[in-house]
Amino acid sequence: MEVFVAVLPYATMRKAAQVLGVNPSTLITKVNQLERELGHTLIERAECGRGMRPTSFATKVAEAVRTAMTTQPPS
Repeated sequence: MEVFVAVLPYATMRKAAQVLGVNPSTLITKVNQLERELGHTLIERAECGRGMRPTSFATKVAEAVRTAMTTQPPS
């Protein structure tokens, strides 16, 4: 889930992968898998000069993940 939230600020999966230091194919596979598990599209993919954008569902998921990440007790 943290990986999904980390890709949202970027215009393309390739750019996100580059910044995150992972293989683009690996990142795409993880996002696709998460979409299948949740049963919803999370990212409108980039095309013809338009960067990728989160869906409204993805925005809600990202908000919940960010909240969970900041409220977890220290280990």
